[in-house]
Amino acid sequence: MRVFTKLRALADYQRRHLPEMRTPEDHELVREIGHHQVLGAPLTLKQVTLLGIGSAATAQRRLGRLKRLGLVRGRRSHGDGRVVELTLSPACMRAFSRLEGVLAGADARPAPAAGARPRHACALCNGDAHGFDAMLRFLRQGAARDRLGVFLGPGRLAAKAKSAAAGARSRRGRLVVSDGFADVRATIALLAAQFARAHAEGKQPRVAIHAGWAIERQLPVEAILRVEDEVRHLVDRYGGEVLCVFDARTFSGPRLLELLKAHGDGRSVSLEIA
Repeated sequence: MRVFTKLRALADYQRRHLPEMRTPEDHELVREIGHHQVLGAPLTLKQVTLLGIGSAATAQRRLGRLKRLGLVRGRRSHGDGRVVELTLSPACMRAFSRLEGVLAGADARPAPAAGARPRHACALCNGDAHGFDAMLRFLRQGAARDRLGVFLGPGRLAAKAKSAAAGARSRRGRLVVSDGFADVRATIALLAAQFARAHAEGKQPRVAIHAGWAIERQLPVEAILRVEDEVRHLVDRYGGEVLCVFDARTFSGPRLLELLKAHGDGRSVSLEIA
C-alpha cells in the first residue's frame, strides 16, 4: 500500500523543514489557513475560532505563536479594513509547494533498474583515508567522462582534494572544492549553483559529499539530513550522480540509520562500503 510511503514521506519532510509545527493544533491551523488561501478566501480570526481547534483561547495562543515564528501572517482585508485575513508566509508556502513534489515522488518514483548505478548513493567508511579514496575514485570516473566534479567535505579533506586536482594530469573534468558553510542554506545554494551550472553546459555533475563538513562546523545531524533532502531534489531536477560518505565511527547507530534512510526511495538504500 503506497499510503504508508506517502505518510512516511510527509512526516519526514515536516520534521526536517517545518519543525516549528509541533502539535496537532499547529498542523490543523496551518492546513486550514493554507487551504482557504489557495481557494482565494483567506480565513479571518473569527473563522479560526469557529474551527473547533480547542478553545478560542487555545486557537489564538497557537495562532500567535505561528505568527511569531513567521509561518502565518495577518493582513487587513481589502473589502473591510476592520477584518484581519490570515495567510501563510511565502517561505511556508514554498515549503508546502515542495512537499507536494515529495508526495508525488513517493507515489510515482520507479524502483531503480536492476544493475543500474544509483544516482544518490551512500558509502560507509572507517576513517578519513577510506572515505577520501572512495570520493576520489568516484570523481575521477566522472572526470574521465568530462563531468563537472564537486567535492564537499571537512577542511582537512578539502585541502587534499585541491592538491589532488592540481596534480592531476587530465584536464577534461573540472573540480569545485568546498568545505561548506556554517549556514546550511549557503551550503545548499553552493550545490544548487553547481547543478544548475552543469545543466546549462549540457552536462551532468558528479558530487561527492563527506558528512564531516557539518561535523567540523558542529552542526546537528538535522543539518546533514536537510542537505540530503535538497540533493535528492537537485538530482531529480538536473540529473547527475551523488556519493555521500559517512564515517561509521562518528554517528550513533540510530543516527547512522537515519542518514542511510535519506538515500533511495524507502524501498531500498543504495549502499556501498568504502
